[in-house]
Amino acid sequence: MTLQPARAGGWGLREKLTSAQMSALQAELLKALDGVGGGTYTLEEKLILALGEAFRLETGLEVAGATTFEGTSTTVVQEDATFNFESGSQATFEAGATCRIEGTHTIAAGATLGLAGTMTVTSAGLAHFLSGGELRIDSLGELTALNGGVVTIAQTGFLNVAGDTTFEASCVQTVEGDIDLEGELDLIGSGARINVQSGAKIIGSSGAEIRVNDADDLTINSSSYVFRVALTPIHVGAQWESEPEGTFICATTGTSNYLVFPLRVPVGDVITSLSMRIDGGAGAGHGGTPTDRPVLELCTVDSDGNLSVLQTRVDPGASYDSPHGVPLSTTPGPGVVLPYTMTSEMHVVRVLGEGLIGGVDNTTRLCSITGSAQAKSVRQTTEVY
Repeated sequence: MTLQPARAGGWGLREKLTSAQMSALQAELLKALDGVGGGTYTLEEKLILALGEAFRLETGLEVAGATTFEGTSTTVVQEDATFNFESGSQATFEAGATCRIEGTHTIAAGATLGLAGTMTVTSAGLAHFLSGGELRIDSLGELTALNGGVVTIAQTGFLNVAGDTTFEASCVQTVEGDIDLEGELDLIGSGARINVQSGAKIIGSSGAEIRVNDADDLTINSSSYVFRVALTPIHVGAQWESEPEGTFICATTGTSNYLVFPLRVPVGDVITSLSMRIDGGAGAGHGGTPTDRPVLELCTVDSDGNLSVLQTRVDPGASYDSPHGVPLSTTPGPGVVLPYTMTSEMHVVRVLGEGLIGGVDNTTRLCSITGSAQAKSVRQTTEVY
């Protein structure tokens, strides 16, 4: 908008101001924006501020209609400033335009921010999409959240990505609504995460693909499960004999020796309990608690064949002639490793049989070995260890 002068060159000293000139002044003055009273103005053409510096608004900017940021224009929302898009409004950052958020950027229900340029959320910035608000990033657009930046999408808020979205380590994005992704979502740095809260979902439609490099790259925080060690030994001591039920019995007690079973719990999972079940009354019974009672051991074997005992538990002897559990301790203290994180070493469970002092041949049975763990990688619920 350009105001036309009522008289080219102005007026000389004591030169008359005519009524026509005054009317022209009034007509031009009515075209001006009222910086005090505000008002509503209908522009017949674009209003262009060709400034050497950025046009700065000391107060908030409210967008109630369609607004387009073109070319190399830059919009900076500084700390403590507010950039609001009201319901029904639309703002578009075209290719090459930049929106940099250091303060608060709010998109209300029904409003749309279309991004073909660049939006950057700084460490002090907050991009907040209220319920019903939408940020649409096309194939030329880019949203970057810098270290400490916050992007929040409220419930039924919407982020539609066909371009690139990058979240650096330690930035925060909270989503209660939907993210529809046609482009790429990059999380950079060891501190970058997507946390899916209870009730939230990551849904892959037909033909969609969620890809990781290795199976254990797709991890879960923790999911408790129980496991049962298959009583298929890799070593059977001379005193032990197998039974048709798949159990083992101490056939002789003159010399104690081992049953050894492989422990096939996935690497990275955390064993929270391990226990064997012993029945000292499977035969004639003992008539008392023997001194040399069975022992449960959790062990590792290195690549050179060296065995290391991690934790041990001797049968406590109570109710010995009835089926009873012998669990490894989980109380922190000397010799206690549970809860134990599985490593890539070979792990075995050893059971030392009943001994000569108080032992009775063919009467003490190993019934089962069970445990519980926290899964740290994704697997089918039907998988058994």
